[in-house]
Amino acid sequence: MDGAPAASEERGNDVTNASNDRAAQGTAALLGALSVATGAILLVSPRSLTELFKLPRTETVGRALGLRDVVAGTLLLAPSTRRAGLLLRGASDATDAVLAASETLRGRRPLRHTAITIVGGLALAALSFGLSRRTGS
Repeated sequence: MDGAPAASEERGNDVTNASNDRAAQGTAALLGALSVATGAILLVSPRSLTELFKLPRTETVGRALGLRDVVAGTLLLAPSTRRAGLLLRGASDATDAVLAASETLRGRRPLRHTAITIVGGLALAALSFGLSRRTGS
């Protein structure tokens, strides 16, 4: 017994790692599909989702966010660009949290309306950044 892991333990770790990687890939792909869908809605009807998520109410901002989300989603759907998509998705969600907070700080929306977007945006950013560490190139 030299302290080296047994062969069966190594196989178990390999199976667990492969399972975790598949879960991360599946979650990233789901985020990609949702990003493309919300991005498309923002491009067609920008005020509908900017109002729902308590973001700035301008059509220009809504369309810019929509384009950003379509790009992030497209990157997430392709395995070769998934990590870049996760990093962009994380930065996007953090940006949404900041935009919602700025609406409150400027007196445009009360905190009770923006709190979910702020907390949710930061949580989704953490998820995306965490997944990017587990996803290859």
